[in-house]
Amino acid sequence: MALHRRICDLCCTVLIETKRSQKAGEKVYTTLQSFLTDRLESIVEELELINDEQELLSEYNRCWKSYQASVTVLDIGCSYLNENWLKREIFEDRDDVYTIYRLGMILWKSNLFKRIDRFLITAIHHTMVGEIHDQPIKRSKIYTALQSIVDIFSNDVNQSISVLKKMTNVFQSNVIQFFESESKTLFRSLLESDLREELQLFVKCAIIYKPAIEPDLCNTLTAHLECLLKNSIDRCGKFNYERDYVQAIWGLRKVPLLRAFADRKELIAKVDHVCVEEINKITEGKEEGNTPLILSRYCHILMLNKPSSENKEITLRNEMKKIVDVVLYLSEENRKSFTNDYFALLKKRFIDDTSASDKNESLLISMLAKRLGSDFQVKQNIEWNETNASNGIQAKCQEFLSDSSKVQ
Repeated sequence: MALHRRICDLCCTVLIETKRSQKAGEKVYTTLQSFLTDRLESIVEELELINDEQELLSEYNRCWKSYQASVTVLDIGCSYLNENWLKREIFEDRDDVYTIYRLGMILWKSNLFKRIDRFLITAIHHTMVGEIHDQPIKRSKIYTALQSIVDIFSNDVNQSISVLKKMTNVFQSNVIQFFESESKTLFRSLLESDLREELQLFVKCAIIYKPAIEPDLCNTLTAHLECLLKNSIDRCGKFNYERDYVQAIWGLRKVPLLRAFADRKELIAKVDHVCVEEINKITEGKEEGNTPLILSRYCHILMLNKPSSENKEITLRNEMKKIVDVVLYLSEENRKSFTNDYFALLKKRFIDDTSASDKNESLLISMLAKRLGSDFQVKQNIEWNETNASNGIQAKCQEFLSDSSKVQ
């Protein structure tokens, strides 16, 4: 039976039985605390009966994964309690209440880990010795146990020393080196998977454990994103290259795994870094390597097509927004090249009378001018003045020809 389901049922019962008041949150919190304590008591009693180190590691990991996953879901389900009741209690100077996830970690440490910590730590060390002597072991077995310890240390009430210091006080150097090495390997594998929640937890634990590891994670993420972008660009179709190229650059920011880094600005910044590096690589003599020209050509293609339905009109607007987002990655020099290419093609559309919609032309120019700033606006004014002057001359010519025909 899933732990979080049973607890959610208990919460619902408490809320139904308790009158609407500030005490309802207290009742839910104490009920959760009591239930988790009882659950942990039953788990630790089973673990204390185990005498084999490898069996203990296996069972400990199994119980941890189930408990940690359930408490994670429970924490999400109790978000209102965390964000409202808890904040009010802390505001009133209570220092013995925590978010539900942290409460779960604190209870795991005090009610379970402390009772088996020596046996568990000894099992980890002995297993590492077996690894050194080439005895077959599951490396994930050690890593999961270590990751759980990092998590409970990071949520400990006593935060007087860093998690890394706590770990080095408990484990020998070979265990610490193993954990850090496996962390980098696991990060690479998680990036290639769709396990966003696992990735989010990993990043949180890894950086809390050792803040200095973040540059290594950034480098690994950068290499992964570069590979993703290269593969996307390599798949760009010959006949829709401009559209596919814009989608490849724009789509990198929408990769689902990046949601796991929502609160890590250093990691999220690597997306922009990869896009900037790729989009500003100009390959001489090759149109596919001239990004300003690719972007201006895609604008040209869009402005030649008149949407035949409301849905296609919405699609066109969305593509225009993508172009504007991607153009922002251009360097200052390449923005100037894009601006020149864009207005050269705009002039061609006006001369050839092939523009499908003056409204869309104006909208795209407005969007680009808003994001690209003064240089684009200056170029726009120059082009408009030249166009108006050309139209004036053309009108006078037409008038002259008309008058000449009347005289004849």
